[in-house]
Amino acid sequence: MHELLLRGPSGRSSEQLRLLSSTDFAKHIRDAGSATTRPRDPEYGTHDPDSSFQHPKSPLSTVIIEVAHSQQGAVLRTLAEDYILGSDLDIRVVVGIDIEYSKNQRATFAVWRAQAQGPDDGKVWVVESTVADQVSLADFNPE
Repeated sequence: MHELLLRGPSGRSSEQLRLLSSTDFAKHIRDAGSATTRPRDPEYGTHDPDSSFQHPKSPLSTVIIEVAHSQQGAVLRTLAEDYILGSDLDIRVVVGIDIEYSKNQRATFAVWRAQAQGPDDGKVWVVESTVADQVSLADFNPE
């Protein structure tokens, strides 16, 4: 189930990039797989995402996809913060998929991005969930 839920969004993202390939920037973005990310700030730690996308001109992947089992789902937000803040905002988006292995067979999807908070002269970057949704795994069709 982990790989099935990972490959669906990853494959769809690749398809969308091919459709956008007429734009000069998008045609160079590639699926970088689970390439290790090393943050600029070592406080955030090195991570191996489940999937990532990168433009050759970027030092890091800019989109990360992580899949977790429900007992580990709470770490997805922390991972999103590590990726985004540890990269000094070079990683722009983290997609988290939390798989719930129970009779109801649900998965929770969330998307995190950096957002500035506070007054103009003292803005602080925080990572906020911009999308949250829940779907039934019984209805999930990766094609």
